[in-house]
Amino acid sequence: SQVNVGEFYEHFKAIVSEGKDVLHISFSSGLSGAYGSAEIAAKTIREEFLERNVIVVDSEPLCEKYGSNKYLNVILLGVAAGSGALGLTKEALMREIETRVPEKFIENNRQAFEDGFAYAKEVNACS
Repeated sequence: SQVNVGEFYEHFKAIVSEGKDVLHISFSSGLSGAYGSAEIAAKTIREEFLERNVIVVDSEPLCEKYGSNKYLNVILLGVAAGSGALGLTKEALMREIETRVPEKFIENNRQAFEDGFAYAKEVNACS
């Protein structure tokens, strides 16, 4: 059965009460209502713990433009970087992508990283 808003709220609250941030990844809003429940709980937690980052990611729309969920890892790297959780610069991470990713996939990976980074900034700006 689906995790409800109250369960997400209690789980997120326990994490942020320890001084930690939350990055929750929902598999797909198209297959489950869990993303919506998590986002409602996250919104409440953001209002109560202004100094904490609480980001809920719906993997489906972020991967959709690439036609594959294979880019999710790079999108999530961008989300983590955009939230400030990594302590690494955007430029340093982009250099690593350019160094480690095969040439024919670099541009999509760059864009996936940028999409994730922008997503985190947008979520933090709205909280």
